[in-house]
Amino acid sequence: MLLGGTGWTEAACEDMRRFVEANHLPVACAFRYQDLFDKPHPNYVGDVGIAVNPKLAQRVRDADLILPSARGWAR
Repeated sequence: MLLGGTGWTEAACEDMRRFVEANHLPVACAFRYQDLFDKPHPNYVGDVGIAVNPKLAQRVRDADLILPSARGWAR
């Protein structure tokens, strides 16, 4: 999962956390949206954007599927 965009409520973030846990998905946050997911959470893999960790960048490049999720991106 790649999270980003504006307009997230606390309830929406909690729903996303439950979805990610239930489906055992890794979660990254877009640059400037790192507060959407709890960093100590075991499913959190880092932020994607400026100065992305090279290992995470390679995982993104190698991914068969990326699920972007953002309230503001749909507008």
